[in-house]
Amino acid sequence: MVPARARGYPQSSPTNSARQPSSPAWAYPTRDEDLLQRLRNPATTVEDKVQAQRDLNIRKGDNMADLISWWTLRMSHSRAPFIEKMTLFWHGHFATSAEKVSAYRMWLQNETIRRYALSNFGTLVKRSLVIQR
Repeated sequence: MVPARARGYPQSSPTNSARQPSSPAWAYPTRDEDLLQRLRNPATTVEDKVQAQRDLNIRKGDNMADLISWWTLRMSHSRAPFIEKMTLFWHGHFATSAEKVSAYRMWLQNETIRRYALSNFGTLVKRSLVIQR
């Protein structure tokens, strides 16, 4: 596999923030932990659980909308548009429902696909499966 830097695609780092949009602010795995704790807590009342679920659904929708905006900006300003096109192609091939995964998982999948978009198909599949766990 040809390293991303050799293909002219900037690596994710603080120094490249002017060239590529940085990761979304919510792109970390424990983002929803506060609401999930409220839902799992046996002492939480039914009304509080219903409200926590509503809040979680609103946050999930907001995060997905942010992910779409972030990715659209990234695709339109990429220094490697072919990689972004291949990322979009493979994203459609490895269909992931926004209803079944968090925006963070969707973002992780896209980052992995982006990294391996031009590599061996077997490698792309193996790396994509690791995310699903």
